[in-house]
Amino acid sequence: MFDSKDIARRALALAETKTAIKRKRIKIAVSVSSACAAFLFCLITVYTFQLMNIEPAGNDFGEEFIAMPDSRVPLDGLSNNPFGDDDEPYTGAAPVFVLPGDMVFASGNAEPGVKLTNPAENTCYLAFEIVLADTGETVYQSYLIAPGLELENIRLERELERGDYEAVLIIRAYNPANFAVIENKKADFKLTAG
Repeated sequence: MFDSKDIARRALALAETKTAIKRKRIKIAVSVSSACAAFLFCLITVYTFQLMNIEPAGNDFGEEFIAMPDSRVPLDGLSNNPFGDDDEPYTGAAPVFVLPGDMVFASGNAEPGVKLTNPAENTCYLAFEIVLADTGETVYQSYLIAPGLELENIRLERELERGDYEAVLIIRAYNPANFAVIENKKADFKLTAG
């Protein structure tokens, strides 16, 4: 038969077993939570880069891109420029522009292969804008892109009705010293929305 000491020992052993099981469950929960937090951090980082349409042009990222505070590139440079001396002239080589040709967009997203590139030989930043020729509406505007980087997965600001549109690609070159506009390049092209 059981005596009170034996019952107390068994109760104590049972309590210790339950405590050990609870501790294991807590450790597992903490491990799973940490793994989920790390995964979410990576997912948010990847999504942020996709949202900003930033892709490396080669195997490494090269210089960093410049994201303007309001996420849009001003059309005529920065006023009250906090980044540099407004009077500092551009001393780099003449900007090189690569024109992509006609572009096809499905549901507001550029088809694979459509890229806007700032060639690695440039010494200036480039920004890209797509404007509909008949209305003058800006349907896409990029961040400043550093030399050697390209934009893929371009998404229009609004989905266009199906059809062909006459459009203008405006490329602006910016002085890296003060972010003043150095030169503009415009190219007419056909934008197909499907």
